[in-house]
Amino acid sequence: MKIESLPFANFDETLQTNLRKNQLPALARWLIGTRPSGLLALECNSNWEAALTIEFLVNVKGIFQDNGEQEELCKEIVTRVPEAINHLLSEVLHINDKGHGHMQCWDGGTWDTAVVVRALLTSLKNFPEAFAVRKRLEIERTVKETIHWLAWRFDIWETEIKYPFGVSDVAQILNTLIFIRVERPDLFEKITSVGYLATRKGNPLELDILRYLLKEATPIKMASPSMDDVHTESESLCFWGSYFHTAEVLDVLSIAYAATQTSSMCPIPSLEGKLKDVIPPEDARTAKSLVIAAIRYLERNQVNGQWTTHVDTMRCLEAYVKATYLLKEQPEPHIVFRGLRWTCDKKQVFKDGSFLHTLFLTTFYSHALVEIYRHWELAQKPLLDIYDDVVWASPTRTTTERGKRLQAEIDRDDKVRENVRLEKAILRQNRILLSLIIVFGIILMGTAVAHLLGILKFSRPSVQDLGDALAFCAILVAITVAIIGLLWTSEEQSRK
Repeated sequence: MKIESLPFANFDETLQTNLRKNQLPALARWLIGTRPSGLLALECNSNWEAALTIEFLVNVKGIFQDNGEQEELCKEIVTRVPEAINHLLSEVLHINDKGHGHMQCWDGGTWDTAVVVRALLTSLKNFPEAFAVRKRLEIERTVKETIHWLAWRFDIWETEIKYPFGVSDVAQILNTLIFIRVERPDLFEKITSVGYLATRKGNPLELDILRYLLKEATPIKMASPSMDDVHTESESLCFWGSYFHTAEVLDVLSIAYAATQTSSMCPIPSLEGKLKDVIPPEDARTAKSLVIAAIRYLERNQVNGQWTTHVDTMRCLEAYVKATYLLKEQPEPHIVFRGLRWTCDKKQVFKDGSFLHTLFLTTFYSHALVEIYRHWELAQKPLLDIYDDVVWASPTRTTTERGKRLQAEIDRDDKVRENVRLEKAILRQNRILLSLIIVFGIILMGTAVAHLLGILKFSRPSVQDLGDALAFCAILVAITVAIIGLLWTSEEQSRK
């Protein structure tokens, strides 16, 4: 094969540099379009594709600026994105419901509305100077009313909507809720204090959605060859309907789990602990277990760098890299690179930067590239080193054994937590028992000493004798309380 036919020809440069010099600039220009204003997606009257394009352009602008490149393209992005936001605001649908008040959405679609909301807030955060105060207030008001609509849609999801491909839509609702919690906690508080969410009872909306997604998982067993290649063993995996739906849920479950973790376990500081008080530990552990099972499902079912269709492949590739990054697990090098190599092949990524000249495929392709650029560790290495890693490291990495290790780590963590709980219970029982022994010991010793000193006489006591005895008992009680207090305090401090 000739070197010219490979998508990454600069072997001495890093994968990030290859993407930044070749695929990303052409891709950004194609998605911007040739018209003097707006974005290509708006020419097709596609609100959700415009929203995904905005997210990509904001991310790629940050990549270029961090490296001092593509100055003119960055300036154009700064102009085009606010224009697109103004168009999206003009396309919103207004809904007046007698029971829930005024709400808004885009195209009546849950998935579409959720991604457009994130695009609005992303633009407002990154280009605040592009919007007047009145326009900013309009954006915030629109976000509030669309979130109420999304919450209402989820609450009637299984009773009235019954959408057969619902997990992707529901996953996008959760993704948007977490996004607002992280990026705009002040706005989130305003949203939940009025309207539909203010009257909603029961669990937090995020927890109900998470449990719905956990419930919808389909567990499967797949036979795997063991290390000796003779015996076969079964491995627990899971998926959600199709590869695309699996990727959508895998994406948001990994975000939700990371948002329950502390800094040592969460790779994104802004995400740290945002859902710690919303999602109980047992639900977080279940989410992690299903994320790992879904990761293994994708690893086991990739064929020649693909997960069946084009859009499934690009969505799975993005979700696989993101999930392993958020769980601080190293993804399999050959899974990522083969998927990327197939995706970027010049037979389908054309010179103009598009993927088969198809807008919806190109938008998902753009997000997959950005995710790999930002969160795949090997992308920082030269191409020759990556090829070397894929060729030499992959055969020594047994994905079956890796799946067992990941499951064993979950089981170990559960047992560690149980051991800590039992140790606390045993420590408390020991302290109670020791306290009782001290009390009885001091009573016996105090009685004996008092009798020897003549303070306590086992005969009919006088008023004076009774006063001495009470005074002595008071001293014993004070000594007992002090000793027991010192015991419990010292035990607590040593435990900390």
